[in-house]
Amino acid sequence: MWRYHALLGLIALQAKQYDEALGEFRRSDLQDPNILYYTAVAYQAKGDVSQAHKFYQKVINYHALNSVTYSFVRHKAKARLAEMGAV
Repeated sequence: MWRYHALLGLIALQAKQYDEALGEFRRSDLQDPNILYYTAVAYQAKGDVSQAHKFYQKVINYHALNSVTYSFVRHKAKARLAEMGAV
């Protein structure tokens, strides 16, 4: 069921419905670095820099063995933090 919420969150994010996206991401798998990343993106787009920073940091500091997903989003999170002037 969490994948359903992740997909709804991505659709809402694309439609610039950030509060709806964040609600769906909360119902999703918050142990998935992709979800953490897109949660940060939603917060940043919404203008909540503090929360965006917090979630980008979670992505950067995520530790899991054999996580291919992590390798795809870590550099994106670092780049976004650099854009925000936070790295």
